[in-house]
Amino acid sequence: MDDIAIPSSTPYLPDVGVLGLVPDAWEDVWMPRHQILSHLSRFYNVVWMNPAKEWRTIVASRAESKPEKNDLTRLNGFLVYEPEKWLPLLYRPRFLANFFSD
Repeated sequence: MDDIAIPSSTPYLPDVGVLGLVPDAWEDVWMPRHQILSHLSRFYNVVWMNPAKEWRTIVASRAESKPEKNDLTRLNGFLVYEPEKWLPLLYRPRFLANFFSD
């Protein structure tokens, strides 16, 4: 019974990390990028960065006053980062949009 491999909760190479700047949220439809980054988390620390929400969505959600969900989800070397509300996706004025996106 000593030769049974128990999966580790840490990645094989914890000193290496992968940052996933992806165009869709983790909760969206499952795509190949979801599969790849979740499998990479067995070997490396992976951070999936959800895209910023548009400012109109943030203002509308504030009026609904839904309970706040955790902005960080962590599972065995995999972390989902949800941008803060003060970092929205803006389009105009151009200088402000560039400031928030750079």
